[in-house]
Amino acid sequence: MSIKKLVLVSILGLITITTLAYALIVALPNNQQVKTIQAKNTALKMKLPKTNSKIKVKASEQTTIQLAQPLINKFFTVYETYGTSTEYYARTKKLANVAVPAVLENKKLFGSDKDVSGNSYIDTSGLHVKTTAVDFYPSSSNDSTTSGLTVMEFTGEFKDKGASTGQMIWNVTYDRKLNKISNVTYVGTEYPMASSVAVAD
Repeated sequence: MSIKKLVLVSILGLITITTLAYALIVALPNNQQVKTIQAKNTALKMKLPKTNSKIKVKASEQTTIQLAQPLINKFFTVYETYGTSTEYYARTKKLANVAVPAVLENKKLFGSDKDVSGNSYIDTSGLHVKTTAVDFYPSSSNDSTTSGLTVMEFTGEFKDKGASTGQMIWNVTYDRKLNKISNVTYVGTEYPMASSVAVAD
């Protein structure tokens, strides 16, 4: 396996683990795992919007969507932008006014960055991750809530290595009364450079 491919696999492992709160050290997938990922490729892509058009809604519902969008943008920009362990753990504090406690306390979203030796995987590997774009596609909306898919583009790189890119897909719900994001559920991650998709079971 080339160095470039090995670095890409390592980055994909960390991003998936960050969102699903599994161990931060991941072995390379075996042939069966690769086949499973590839088999789910079509299912995930079918969930992605075909265009940038939004659903047609009445004025009050449109207001809910408009209130949700900047919070969703901020959440995912902060969520997937860090370069040290300190920055990684500081995310929940930065998002205290953006999401409800249940989201911020969800260990599947905000897990540990410790490796099997108890060291920070982020610090020891020199990992830097940055959100580059966030798009929200509402699928259900009323006067008090709006829900839909959020597609977040990101770059990730280790020290002395080139950057890789990908897209993470989430189901998100915004509560207008609380003016906060009330639910975030991981859907999957697409890696344009890897020609395969990892999705939540």
